[in-house]
Amino acid sequence: AGRAVRAGGTAIALRATAPARAPPTGRARGVSAATCGRHARSPRHDAWLLSQQATLRLGVEAIRVAAAACLDVHAASLRGAMPPKFALAQLRTDSTSDSSEASSFLGSLKMNESSLTLTTGSLTRIRFDQEGMSLGGQHYKVSASDVRIAERIGNGASSTVYKAVMRTTAQVVAVKKINVFDTEARQQLINDVRTLCCAASHPYLVSFYGAYHDAEGSHVSIVLEHVAGGSLADLLEQTGAIPEQVLGCMLYKILLGMAHLHDVMQRVHRDIKPENILLDQDGTPKITDFGISSFITSTVAKCSTFLGTLPYMSPERLASEPYGAPADVWSLGICVIQAATGRYPYSAIHSGPFDLSLQVQQQDAPSVPGASKDLKKFLKCCLRKDPLRRATAKELLKHAFVKKHAGASDVVCKFMEATRQKDFFS
Repeated sequence: AGRAVRAGGTAIALRATAPARAPPTGRARGVSAATCGRHARSPRHDAWLLSQQATLRLGVEAIRVAAAACLDVHAASLRGAMPPKFALAQLRTDSTSDSSEASSFLGSLKMNESSLTLTTGSLTRIRFDQEGMSLGGQHYKVSASDVRIAERIGNGASSTVYKAVMRTTAQVVAVKKINVFDTEARQQLINDVRTLCCAASHPYLVSFYGAYHDAEGSHVSIVLEHVAGGSLADLLEQTGAIPEQVLGCMLYKILLGMAHLHDVMQRVHRDIKPENILLDQDGTPKITDFGISSFITSTVAKCSTFLGTLPYMSPERLASEPYGAPADVWSLGICVIQAATGRYPYSAIHSGPFDLSLQVQQQDAPSVPGASKDLKKFLKCCLRKDPLRRATAKELLKHAFVKKHAGASDVVCKFMEATRQKDFFS
């Protein structure tokens, strides 16, 4: 099966080839199948088996070496809190268990002088032009003339994010420009748009205002809510850790957004991590980046594509088993430990993806020794190895730790203000 190892913005395709012909049967000329016996083997057959075993060993070693070569691990940039930014991504899948997502990679791209149309694997058409976007009978009228770009605030391999202002309302927004000629970026654009259109105006999911086709032809721009406080990852770099009262109040709102994503929108995010939890100025969290999210049909969905950020992946995902909404809950649990302690919980984070994967799957789930009893119990609910026994986002909203701190918004505001002042004078 084709795999790709991704790290530091680089992807290396690794493909194990099947034998060109079937193994020798071991039957000599003139000897019947009954005489040969079902388990009889010739020296030629044994040699073939040995060659196949050697090929498999070389394949595994090639993957290990390629992954190690691709990992762009800069220890100096970790600052003790954030893990190395490596991820393993399977950009293609032959599995039919996640057919809607797998088939979307086959989505067509059609362009003319005035518009661009994407057709997904489920035959859903998304049309972009310079006046806006159309999807399933819905029309979003936002054009390049409505937006004044102010400054660039982030960029990736195939997209760039700008801070901008709506000319008619003076509202500050974020504009994400995506290169549609990049296959992976095009798939993430489809997922982003479909999820954001369904999200409506949920207070704890980033709002979507529209999208348009840029005049230069190779980009689609998505206009999103601008969340001014940065991400949870940014906050952890400034503070090192977050007090339980503040964390509990933030968690309550994150879980409301996650429950809406899972139960109402029937989606699993697949990449919950501190960088994808944005905070406004008063500390209100909003889940963002739905580029690799997937539709689910039950509590434990039959998703199978290996997409996301490895340090936050659940054991079932690392074991290449079917997964769903419980995988997001595991990822949130790891984020909570990181926020409470200021450090990523697994020591193998510095040893590479294979060692980290083994540690997550084989060792007991991590905890926070100095935490309150309620927080420890909350983490146990999030980090059960069996996804069927893992709590749902809706159940976690009723947990004592969350209920205890749900109303502490004023404490969160004071904490964010103190952090800004500290950062200003430092």
